[in-house]
Amino acid sequence: MIDRPIFDPPDARGGLIGDFRSAMRRVASSVTIITGAHQGRRGGLTATAVCPVCIDPPSLLVCVNRTSKTHGLITGSRRFGVNVLEAGHRDVAETFAGRTGHDGDDKFVAAGLWEDGEASLPMLREAIAFIACRIVREVVVETHTVFVGLVEKSVARSDGLPLLYADRQFARMAG
Repeated sequence: MIDRPIFDPPDARGGLIGDFRSAMRRVASSVTIITGAHQGRRGGLTATAVCPVCIDPPSLLVCVNRTSKTHGLITGSRRFGVNVLEAGHRDVAETFAGRTGHDGDDKFVAAGLWEDGEASLPMLREAIAFIACRIVREVVVETHTVFVGLVEKSVARSDGLPLLYADRQFARMAG
């Protein structure tokens, strides 16, 4: 067995980080609000790092920064919710990205109409989809935790197009 770091130290990567950021800016992704709730507290954050794992059993992965307050709520409850934003929800995305000065529960008051979904996970009423998951795996990768969750509830509206994020800006699908 070779004992070596999984990742090279930052100074050995040179311009790779900048090059990688530039490459990832070319990847358009749906914008979501990942939510958590634990012991009467709730939190949420804007994310595009959401991906289905498999259909049977239905499962999903999300990547959450370990310094986020929402991370603690997710690890405490062992559950997370994913709210897929509609194209007109840029204000909600900005609020939960921390760009409006709102923090904690104030985010929910400032942006959208929220209700308790499955396992008390905050669910945006106007989201085009909501998926509630119970964590079955987690992997720490540097600054983030990759949570894999089994889907406990999934709701999708028949109307609305998703809000997208690409090249450091929000976008709508043509259609």
